[in-house]
Amino acid sequence: MKEINIDDTPKNVDWIKSMPSTKSEEIFLDALSWLRKHYGEFQFFTERDVVWTVQKKITELIGNKPYKVFNDYVLFREKKSCVKPDLVILSRADEVELAVEFKYEPNHERKNICASKFKPSVVFWKEGIIKDINRLEQLKIKAKTAYAILIDENGFFYKQREKLPVDEKKSSWIEWGNGVWVLYSQ
Repeated sequence: MKEINIDDTPKNVDWIKSMPSTKSEEIFLDALSWLRKHYGEFQFFTERDVVWTVQKKITELIGNKPYKVFNDYVLFREKKSCVKPDLVILSRADEVELAVEFKYEPNHERKNICASKFKPSVVFWKEGIIKDINRLEQLKIKAKTAYAILIDENGFFYKQREKLPVDEKKSSWIEWGNGVWVLYSQ
């Protein structure tokens, strides 16, 4: 699997295999770059904390541009459930420009999170992370582009990457520094 050192790449290239295809994608990638730069200023407890932080930054970056960002926006309905990515960015015409699924695995050495949460992990590999990556094509039915992002705070999954393979055409591990690894999938 390809590993990327984020400091060795120009702006945004650290996140994508090609240049952003839309302005909304550029906004999202700028929000992720900002999160990486300021990650040490936050103490997240759940995935929703990460989603809220990114949503807030995207809202700031949108400013008066013709976009809106939503959490748990219903893309479409299936038999007994709805497909609701963690974040979507809509155009002025309410077209889904971008959909994102997040997963967050906190540092297992943290004392302010119950140890029982880490048995074996907060996020499950197959039922969570791989499911989000596999869902990207489904999200792209309605969204122009889609991402699945795993923030792995102390490298719990990164350290097991040889036993937990992912499709290298879709995914890359990126080091954010201070033990934080991100599995970025598109």
